[in-house]
Amino acid sequence: MKRSKVAVLRVRPDSILEDIDRLHHLAGVEQALQKGAPTILKDNISWHFPFPGANTTPWQLEGTIRSLRGAGYDELICVQNKTVVTDAFKGEDLNGYVPIFKKYDIPVRYNFKPEDMTWSVYRPKAKMTSSTRSSPRASRSPTRSTARTSSICRPQSATSTRRPRAR
Repeated sequence: MKRSKVAVLRVRPDSILEDIDRLHHLAGVEQALQKGAPTILKDNISWHFPFPGANTTPWQLEGTIRSLRGAGYDELICVQNKTVVTDAFKGEDLNGYVPIFKKYDIPVRYNFKPEDMTWSVYRPKAKMTSSTRSSPRASRSPTRSTARTSSICRPQSATSTRRPRAR
């Protein structure tokens, strides 16, 4: 498996959208994402009220969309989720995402709405990092969405950040 690549760039307010595009190129986005495949945009709404330190900012979202579209990623879809502390509809509105979705014609799907996505039990063949007893959702994966996307579960050896236990 290829190692992750991290890029860091000092940005300025007057050039933030161009800086995000440059950052994508430095990070190797074109080597990481397959063109022609649907690409999910997952903004971070930790709180449905605007908190720039906790949520994706509108300029991060717009810069990412512009950069991906400029690189030839045409099928961009935003997928929102529901948590106990957030309201996805309030969050995308109050954080200023709705005008960006409209401007760039980005469809929004909700993983908690049956008309957007359905789920089924996934039984992995390899040992996974979480147990279905402690996290029942870890064994579910999307089976249908209007965005035609799927999730990938990796074996423990590919995703674990914990140190191996001594035996």
